[in-house]
Amino acid sequence: MVYRVPDDANWNEAWLVTEALIKQIGAEVTQHGSKFMVATITSDIQVYPDQAVRQSMMNQLDVQDLFYPDTRLAGLADREGFPFLDLALPMQVAADTNKVFFHGFGRAIGNGHCCRSHLSGEPRSPASATGTPSTLPRKSTVPMPFGPELKP
Repeated sequence: MVYRVPDDANWNEAWLVTEALIKQIGAEVTQHGSKFMVATITSDIQVYPDQAVRQSMMNQLDVQDLFYPDTRLAGLADREGFPFLDLALPMQVAADTNKVFFHGFGRAIGNGHCCRSHLSGEPRSPASATGTPSTLPRKSTVPMPFGPELKP
């Protein structure tokens, strides 16, 4: 499960391989005189513009945080000293503030037609779950290209 600390050998190895590849790519880019940086992209549930839907999915997945991959990559960037652009949390804030969908196809992007059934397999109304996703401390080392003021 990508949204939590690895709890088995396969997931742990997958993360270690991923981190090793990113470090190797960074070294090769730098050796060729170019600048290396990492930016995250989002999954649909991370930036779904309804906290209750996100919380419902977190409950179904039995996870506390939808940003573990981003947090882990930010930690790698800090340890290795390369710039990191964290898009997930600012995009979630923009999605919530502006009620905009960042995932979908064609006309679905931005107009609310990215259906919840795609996330769960069947239509549902927002859950009545309370609480907010954990926002573990992460920082972007690159200025954000947009903020909550983003308009669809």
